[in-house]
Amino acid sequence: MSRLCTTWKLGVCTVILIITFIVYRLHTPSHSHRTEGSSCLPKTRYTIPGSDVKRGNIPHIIHQTWSSHSIPFIFKQWMHSWISHHPGWQYYFWTDSDIKHLIANCYPYFLSTFNNYPDTGYRVDAFRYFVLYEFGGVYADIDSEALHSLNNLTNNEFCIIGQEPKEHAHFLGPLGIPLVSNAIMACVQRHKFFREVIDHLYDHIGWYSWNDILYATGPYMLTYEYKHNRHKYNFTTLSLASSELFLPTIDESMVDIIKRTCMSGTVDYFMSTSELDVRKELCNNIMSNTFHNNPWKVSLTNHHWTHTWATKVHDPWAVKNAREFFDIEDILHV
Repeated sequence: MSRLCTTWKLGVCTVILIITFIVYRLHTPSHSHRTEGSSCLPKTRYTIPGSDVKRGNIPHIIHQTWSSHSIPFIFKQWMHSWISHHPGWQYYFWTDSDIKHLIANCYPYFLSTFNNYPDTGYRVDAFRYFVLYEFGGVYADIDSEALHSLNNLTNNEFCIIGQEPKEHAHFLGPLGIPLVSNAIMACVQRHKFFREVIDHLYDHIGWYSWNDILYATGPYMLTYEYKHNRHKYNFTTLSLASSELFLPTIDESMVDIIKRTCMSGTVDYFMSTSELDVRKELCNNIMSNTFHNNPWKVSLTNHHWTHTWATKVHDPWAVKNAREFFDIEDILHV
């Protein structure tokens, strides 16, 4: 009887090991069958006229994306700011078709997950990690604006990611401060942090139903990955920018909500003393007569929070109802 029990337990363990191995293989990226060369590049690539300064650590490539070459007019001035401030840089514009080609040709093991994401927002979020890992450079949402050149930053940094204003992190997000943003990021090619982010995307997919986009591919996912992996890097190889540097202004559609929270005086029962002190400081600032929601002198960029990933229910800039459009060529050859 004892031998039968031992044999039975051994069989169960063997089955468990086999299942574990199969699951591991299914969720471990295989880098075979990768296509090299121009098939990984977008169709629209442009060298911005002018003389580039001495190139530093981060490649002088700007990556931006929209579903097609027809773009709502509201983004034109902001997109052009990246070109006007970066003479001599490369500008890569990625359509949804370009993005799918990048994944299919350069990361074919991820194509099934990519195709199964619930909507385009998830795919565009994931894309930005792949494109920075593949090419390096600067990724910038099209509702972000370059206020100054990023030449000095690319000379001094190896990989730098932004964070949302403390008001967003404290009042609007569940993860506390910092709330890491994927709206503006700059990195060298093949940085290990983005390799880990890419490999861990599988850990954030939904098994029975899809996670919210913020948790699956967006800022909450990136915040989790940063907080759990930052100890592997020193500050010279992975930096978290202050919100004043990349994303200095609060989402205007959220300011009144934050003010109402401050005026109500409600607090979370589980808040620590330090968190209460943070709330008091943030509320004093936003309720002050001197409060301004403008970029700082140190700000290199600004983000305008158009919520292109959201539905029409929360579309403060009416992007979903846009009636006037421009072609990407209009800003590349002016």
